[in-house]
Amino acid sequence: MWRVILLLGILGTEGCGQKDRAVRLDGTAYFFPSQHIRSFLEPQRSGHHQYYIRLIPPGGYYWLVYDPAHESRPNNLGPGVPTISHISDWGILKPTKHQQVRLVQNEAGTVVCKKDPVNDDSAYMREDFTCGFRVYDNRVPWSVIIPGDLVASAPALKRRAAITLADYRRDKRAQDAK
Repeated sequence: MWRVILLLGILGTEGCGQKDRAVRLDGTAYFFPSQHIRSFLEPQRSGHHQYYIRLIPPGGYYWLVYDPAHESRPNNLGPGVPTISHISDWGILKPTKHQQVRLVQNEAGTVVCKKDPVNDDSAYMREDFTCGFRVYDNRVPWSVIIPGDLVASAPALKRRAAITLADYRRDKRAQDAK
């Protein structure tokens, strides 16, 4: 239990005092303004030797999450159903009550929503941001996490997320990415 609290503490404070970041993910260069960054873990600090990035673009209607360590895990949701960070990234074990999901098909593709989201003090905002879907930007996989009551707007949010990612990629400061 204390390990979970420690990890949440690290993730929770990681967004404080962030600086602008230029980073290369799977060969694609991005520039993230500090005001969009909520969590940014370098590979050597993440525990998985991969980046963990959570962005909240202006408007706050969705989160963009790059989390290949968890999103690459297989799930028991069936073929073609993406593993979405913070929503369905528990692996192939039988899900607990708080890990059960429902699938919604719309123009955004498969939207994965928690049936019974965690609602406690350690679950800051997770009780609202309970659905997600996958977006690929230049083959870079991103989870788009949205509030459950915006599932009908998922197609528009997917287009907005794609535009935002393209803006991060086109920013001239992205060329400084290592």
